[in-house]
Amino acid sequence: MDICKRAYSPNAWAGYEDQFGVGDGQDLPNNAIQLLGWYIFEHGEEHLVYDASHKLTRELARSRLIQNIRKEYYQKGNLPPSKNDTIPHYDFGFADQFISLALARWRDLSGVPVPAFLGSFLYQVKSLDNGRIGFRIDNDTTLESGTHIAGRKPSEFSGSVEDLIEADPSKANQPVLQLIANNDIISIVSSRARDKTSGTMGGGNFYQTFTWTEEELCLTQMVYIPSEVWRVLNEIESWSDYGRYTSDPDFLIR
Repeated sequence: MDICKRAYSPNAWAGYEDQFGVGDGQDLPNNAIQLLGWYIFEHGEEHLVYDASHKLTRELARSRLIQNIRKEYYQKGNLPPSKNDTIPHYDFGFADQFISLALARWRDLSGVPVPAFLGSFLYQVKSLDNGRIGFRIDNDTTLESGTHIAGRKPSEFSGSVEDLIEADPSKANQPVLQLIANNDIISIVSSRARDKTSGTMGGGNFYQTFTWTEEELCLTQMVYIPSEVWRVLNEIESWSDYGRYTSDPDFLIR
């Protein structure tokens, strides 16, 4: 647990403030490494909203991962189908998680695409009254997500190694792999609000929202047009009609 906490401690990243874009006066991080820096140093607002005019939104909209979600929309319709349904997660595979961890370990984060920072996120796609399609991506960056045990989903697992030891200090003598194997936990460390981490460890809860709309494609275009051509055909614009949809109860507005 101490190792995990140190990974998100501002002291461990002293000297990287400029690379992380901390303190330069900008309203929003401009790339994945700056998102990570704002999380570690708890810089800026707790909840950032990106509209279609921002380059990170456009990078995300044109990524292969969003292309997969786009295909799912054309197959199933609105995602989720109605407001009463659970908002689905998009889960990266182990390879994506490993690459992101390796890049962070080497501290060479230049050029890392924004989907690598987002990890697993919540998404909505729906038909709008103006005939366009609205996309919304919500991401929670927390100590739970940062120390997430690969392959475990929130619907099946919850809690952390930290929670187990706080409830039963004798468990601190057990190997961590044994604790993971014998308990339905999802992370090593528990999430904390910024007022519980600031000045002591870093990594307080941090949320991002990306919204855009795009022109609807016909099925033939969706299947046969390569993503490079899709970028030219589909100019994106802001979707202003949204509430907050994240997994944190304080940010859940329907």
